[in-house]
Amino acid sequence: MGDVPADPGLVLALTTARAALEGADEAVVLRAAGHEWELHPFVRPVLEALVSGARLTFGDLAERSGLTVEQVAALATELVSKDAAAVSHR
Repeated sequence: MGDVPADPGLVLALTTARAALEGADEAVVLRAAGHEWELHPFVRPVLEALVSGARLTFGDLAERSGLTVEQVAALATELVSKDAAAVSHR
């Protein structure tokens, strides 16, 4: 699969059950379905929204987190490639 496009209208949602976040300044760790992913701490606000069960557009996630839509799309690409999330249209 290629990179997820930086489209502010695309929706990102976790596909893993019982996801949880850990970690502090150096890294944030997403744990779900027996897997663990270490990610950069600047994506924590996006992950917090997703772990709560939210299905939000890239535009909404960018606005909530202070990231760009391109950065949200890069995170989405990483999560989708690990089978931890899915991207869809509204």
